[in-house]
Amino acid sequence: MSNTPQENPYYRPVHRERAKLKIPGFGGGSTSGSGKRTREKRSDTDIYVKLLPLIIVAIVGYGIYDTLAAFKGKKRNLIDDPQTIQEMTWKQEKVFKKYADLSPRSQHYYLVIGQEGHTKTIDFGREKTEFWDKVDPFNHLTKAPGSLNVSIDAYDNSRDQVVTMKFE
Repeated sequence: MSNTPQENPYYRPVHRERAKLKIPGFGGGSTSGSGKRTREKRSDTDIYVKLLPLIIVAIVGYGIYDTLAAFKGKKRNLIDDPQTIQEMTWKQEKVFKKYADLSPRSQHYYLVIGQEGHTKTIDFGREKTEFWDKVDPFNHLTKAPGSLNVSIDAYDNSRDQVVTMKFE
């Protein structure tokens, strides 16, 4: 038995045919084969077809730009020389971030310090007194130029201390 009215005179469809899914930007879903698209409907989907590739290219371009800027930004503000650290002046510099990069070949301990809008990333990999372990995020650091004595002002005022750094 066939399910077409031409071959089976007793066939009657039980359910009506489902409507096609219409997605703007991908042809509007007009794939019924009738070939009758109104001019208004075509002009609505044409704008989506023209703008969708531009939007995708803009998003991909921004992602590439942001990735490359992030790679360049990390290396630009990194300070790791002990002489440079000794000559720096810190006046109530806030610790924004504290992280470590422990690889089998080298160990790096980073602190991101500074004021709002201007930060410095300092590598304490060559420091030997475990200064990095005594500092927490949101602490404030004060250091005079040419000195290795650092005053650590804790955010809760319970653990204020002065630490002397030593480098190898």
